[in-house]
Amino acid sequence: MQLSGHSRSQAVVIGRSVLAIVLLLGLLQAGVVAALQFSAWRAYQLAESLVRLNQDAYGVRNFANLQAKESGLLMEALLAKRPDEAALSQMARQVDESFLTLVTTWYGRDEGHAAERLASLRQSVRQFQLLRVAARREMRGDAADREVQLAKLYEGTRDVQQQAQLLLDAVVASMAASGESRISNLAWLRQDAATLTYWLRSSAQALVLRSELKGRLDRRTEESLARGLSAGMLLLGACSLGWTASAIRRCRSASPISPCRRTGCNC
Repeated sequence: MQLSGHSRSQAVVIGRSVLAIVLLLGLLQAGVVAALQFSAWRAYQLAESLVRLNQDAYGVRNFANLQAKESGLLMEALLAKRPDEAALSQMARQVDESFLTLVTTWYGRDEGHAAERLASLRQSVRQFQLLRVAARREMRGDAADREVQLAKLYEGTRDVQQQAQLLLDAVVASMAASGESRISNLAWLRQDAATLTYWLRSSAQALVLRSELKGRLDRRTEESLARGLSAGMLLLGACSLGWTASAIRRCRSASPISPCRRTGCNC
């Protein structure tokens, strides 16, 4: 049976409508795939950037820890007058190699104030290397000379550690700017822990120096230590409150009625 002209035109219209719907669905699918691919690419770029920044942060912290250990060994040798030359030489090589790796990794970058802070750190490290040589020369010298060298070594170490902390701040700020709240919180928490470790270590070294020198350090150093120790205590208290609040939130979300046995809170 042949279709009339009107029926034939309706069939053509329906066919074109179906074709248009198919094309629109195809375009929609292509758009969704493109959006997913773009999101995946952005996630890959973010992950790659975070991996690099995490490696940068590890390099700075590793250098700072090694430099603090070497400074402690030098101070112990100055106090005891029984230096372990082999251990001091090995630690000095580790510090220099760690700093060379750090400088090589950061070479050519211009991210924020990172280049400026790296230049300041380089200058502080050069001063410390000179103090290292002078300290090893004075280890078997007079008590007065060793006391003077102790104070200089402490100040030089403090300068290096402060510059390293500033460089680490730049790395952590870049990590926190990723847009991921959990990553941002973890990055700043780790930085807070590193800052607290630095101030507690500086205070411990200052106690040893005061005992050896039988007096207080210079006014600028004492004021810096007091501010740092106060900031460290406030930071420790803030971290404790943060962990307690987080534990209470987890407890309430898991069991709104029963008390939390793990943390001891009666929420």
